Amino acid sequence: MSGDIDASGTLQNIDHSGIKGKTEASFFSPASVLVLPRTQVEIAKDSLVVLSAKYPNRHLQIIGVDSLSDLFSDRRLVTVKRRSLPAFVAQWIRRYSLIWSSDNSSVLFQTRKNSKPVLLSVNLEESSHVAIEGFEDFNFNPGYIVGKGYSSDGTRIFFASPHHFVEMDRRGSSKRVLHEFKNRVIISMSLSPDSKTAAFVLGPDTSTRETNGNIVLMTIRDGKMSSKDEARTDQGYSRMVGVTWTPDGKALVFAENRPNSGQQLYHLDLESGKRIKLGKEVFDEDQFRGVRVHPDGDKLTFWRETSELQLWALEGIG
Repeated sequence: MSGDIDASGTLQNIDHSGIKGKTEASFFSPASVLVLPRTQVEIAKDSLVVLSAKYPNRHLQIIGVDSLSDLFSDRRLVTVKRRSLPAFVAQWIRRYSLIWSSDNSSVLFQTRKNSKPVLLSVNLEESSHVAIEGFEDFNFNPGYIVGKGYSSDGTRIFFASPHHFVEMDRRGSSKRVLHEFKNRVIISMSLSPDSKTAAFVLGPDTSTRETNGNIVLMTIRDGKMSSKDEARTDQGYSRMVGVTWTPDGKALVFAENRPNSGQQLYHLDLESGKRIKLGKEVFDEDQFRGVRVHPDGDKLTFWRETSELQLWALEGIG
C-alpha cells in the first residue's frame, strides 16, 4: 500500500511523479496487488498497460481505496481466517486454564489487562471475584504464569513465574517469594492435593550450560527440595513440558519431548521413582495439552491438536 494515512483513517495522495516508479517496483516484485488512493488509480494503470504489453507473463492488480475502512472491508485485500469454536476454546484453555479450589466453590484463572498478567479468583457461590495484579514485581514476560493453585483450605493462592514461586493471600494483597530459581527456569508447576508440596518441571537457564531438565519437589513448609526424575535436554530447552498430581498425591503425570521419538506421557511413582509410559507417543505438532488426572485416579484427560482439536481420555493409569 502506498500513501500516508491521516488521523481519521483517510489515505492521502502521494506525489504524482512517484506513481510510475511505485507501479514498476510493484510489478517486478513478488507482490500481486498494489493499493493506492482511489483518485490516483488511473495514473498507475496507464503505467501498468505499458508494462503488461512488454512483459505479458507478469501480473499486478491495482486497487483504489479512500480509507482504512475500505481496505479492511475489501475481501480482495483482507483474508478472514475463521477458527473453529473448539480450536478457539483450546487456545483459551492453554493460555488461561482454570484451577478449582478443593471445595469446588472457587476457580482461579489467568487473563490480561493492558498486556500484563492478571489472576482472577472467582467465588461461584457468592458470584464475586478478586483481580490480582502486580506480577511485574517478579520481572517476567507478561502473561507468563507457568503454574497456579489454591491452598487446601482456600485461604491462599500460589503461582509460579519462570524464576519465582510465590505465595499470597486470597485477595493478593500480600505476596511472599517462597523460592527463587536463579540458574534454572520453571517450565511448569503443580500443587499437591493437600497443597503441602509443589512439583516443578525445571529446565536450563540461558545463562548456564546446564543440560539437564528434571522434576523437583519442594516442601512448602520448610522449602526442602528433592529431585525425582531427570531428562536430558536438547537445543537448550527442557524436554519435560508439563506436570500434574494424581488425586492421592503419590504420583505425578508428565509429558516429555524426546528427540526423534515424539512426545510421551509418563506416570511417575514418587516412592519408588518408577516411571511408566502411558499410551502411545505423539509426533510433530500433535502435542498433549492440559493433562488432568480424574478424581478416581485411574484415568486422565488431555487435549490433542493436529488438524482439529480433540479431547481424549486414557483409562487404566492407576
